[in-house]
Amino acid sequence: MIMKENPCMQCICDSSFKGPDSPSCRKLECNFPGHGQRLKAGCIPVYFEGQCCYVDWHCPPPSDDEKPITPQSENPDTCQFGSLSIDRGDKLELGDPCVTCSCSFPPDLTCVRKRCPGPPPNTDITKCQQVPREGQCCPEYICRDRKSVV
Repeated sequence: MIMKENPCMQCICDSSFKGPDSPSCRKLECNFPGHGQRLKAGCIPVYFEGQCCYVDWHCPPPSDDEKPITPQSENPDTCQFGSLSIDRGDKLELGDPCVTCSCSFPPDLTCVRKRCPGPPPNTDITKCQQVPREGQCCPEYICRDRKSVV
């Protein structure tokens, strides 16, 4: 099971389980193939909020020389993304309304993908149409068996 208060811990319900510090729990490993190469290229992992392991990557535009990106600022209060330096507390707009990236913990940017709600509860989803909204991450649902739009 995954602990809601600590999504990076995975536990097994057995007789030794007494919470996330018990021997039946361990930290999740999220190193997928290609992880190191993407980090060296200056890419940022993207997480779902409240989830430990990344689900996607955002990479800076490729450079002409294809060299690994190295931090260009020695300032401990900035994050790097390609040739950009982002100050602590600032956000990086990537053109994806579903992803928010911010410089919260320099030198690394933190990117989170928003989870969209589904159709209204207790609704026959076959009677719902998903309608994209320009500039918005989440679609709205128009359902024939309901008078309202979600």
